[in-house]
Amino acid sequence: MVLVAVILGAGTVPRDPGTLVIGLGTDPGSLDPARVTSVADGHILRALFEGLTIADPETLAPLPGAAQSWSISPDGRTYRFELRPENRWSNGDALTSADFRASWLRLLDPAEGCSYASFLWSIVGAEAYTSGTGGRDGVAIHCPGPYSLEIVLKEPLPYFLCLTSFYSLSPVHPPSLVESGGSALTAPDALVSNGPYRLTGRWLRDRIRVEKSTTYWDAAHVEIPRIDFLAAESPTTLLNLFLTGEADWITKVPTGVIPALRSDPAYASVFAPRPHLETAFYRVNVTRPPWDDPALRRALSLALDREQLCERITRSGEQPAWSFVPWPAPALERLVPGGTPPLSDYIRACLSIDGVVADSHVTAEQWGALGFDPARAREVLIASGYQTVGNPQGTPLPPIEILYNTSPLHQRTAEWIQDSWARELGLTVHLRHTESKSAIDAQRSLDYDVARSSWVGDYLDPTTFLDVFRSDSGTNRTGWKDPEYDALLAAAARTPGGLIRSTIMFEAERVLLERRPVIPL
Repeated sequence: MVLVAVILGAGTVPRDPGTLVIGLGTDPGSLDPARVTSVADGHILRALFEGLTIADPETLAPLPGAAQSWSISPDGRTYRFELRPENRWSNGDALTSADFRASWLRLLDPAEGCSYASFLWSIVGAEAYTSGTGGRDGVAIHCPGPYSLEIVLKEPLPYFLCLTSFYSLSPVHPPSLVESGGSALTAPDALVSNGPYRLTGRWLRDRIRVEKSTTYWDAAHVEIPRIDFLAAESPTTLLNLFLTGEADWITKVPTGVIPALRSDPAYASVFAPRPHLETAFYRVNVTRPPWDDPALRRALSLALDREQLCERITRSGEQPAWSFVPWPAPALERLVPGGTPPLSDYIRACLSIDGVVADSHVTAEQWGALGFDPARAREVLIASGYQTVGNPQGTPLPPIEILYNTSPLHQRTAEWIQDSWARELGLTVHLRHTESKSAIDAQRSLDYDVARSSWVGDYLDPTTFLDVFRSDSGTNRTGWKDPEYDALLAAAARTPGGLIRSTIMFEAERVLLERRPVIPL
């Protein structure tokens, strides 16, 4: 599914105007910018930390953050950032370019094993350092002065400025890390940050509390004194907290109440589903036979009626995902007629019954069932020598297990897919659920058959989705390695923005969809 952000805001019950209460739906796994990989944790980090740039809330274009200005060399390879001299850490220490350098080198350090180290591999020497073939002194991150940071890239990278607003590239306070051995990024009385808020409380399975930082360079324009991030995971609990005035803004609601929220005048104005730069999908462990066969993975995809999934199960305006990069024009047209897709200059590759097509060749009317054909799915299985519904000949397929992180919606989705694969293909499907951290750990160790996932864009470029499945990506978690795919993404990284680069990325998405280490939903 290409997803919408489901938001209820501005509760109807009066409450303390000095505290904004946000229902994130999970306990943060970490408050370390170098460790965090979840969207919910990212919301908290953006309150506590600030990178060189920040993303414009409307366009996502980079705006000055900790850096007040920057310049780019004519060849597009050297960036020089000038930090604000008034930048301060929450303990009053000056924030310098050396802090950024130390933080980025920590993200790259092979001993740290950070999932987002690859975000900096465009820098000369960075990938070699992470891979162990080079040293930290060879990484082209320089400090010409206490408030000047110079970065030299291997090749021009059109979206490098966008990367600098991502929370993983935020600075951490080096003296605190040295003194505490890393624990300073967990305790309210020890965490030192540079963002608009500072950590003042953390209650396990309850909430994180942050309060306005008086040392922040733009503190005069921080209007909300305090934010509580609630850890309640149940959408029903979150909705009850909102309705009773205990939460001001929530991101999950039970799907069963969505029709009422949309139609009830009391809530229609605050219930705001809207397009989100996110795709829901199932990963496939391609190291496990027989699912290492792309033909069988194609059959799994062909058998799923995404239109029905969106209409009967999720019910929040989501659209079937026949591409991996959201939002293709025909999908957006169904939700927001006349709307302009994000990344509008990029033509998405899309799955159809007969193969991959460009989204520019698909209408909104065709989109719903573009790649759904259970009869074709059965033909694929028969041609591969397997039994299926209506064909007892051939090799029986083994049971397949769906792994998903615990959530009522994820469970209903898994049950719907279980029923679809059993009905259309004759598969025996088992379900396994666990909490989010354990589910990610199982993906990393390839301890699954298929696993529920989603991906939110980290910056405004198609590679924020496509880079996930590079062979060397810490977020791949499928066992899929494809030299052609890697080469296409490497070529895109070397190519300035424009039609040629867009065409290269289209080809990369085509390879991803045709070889199917993932099943977009």
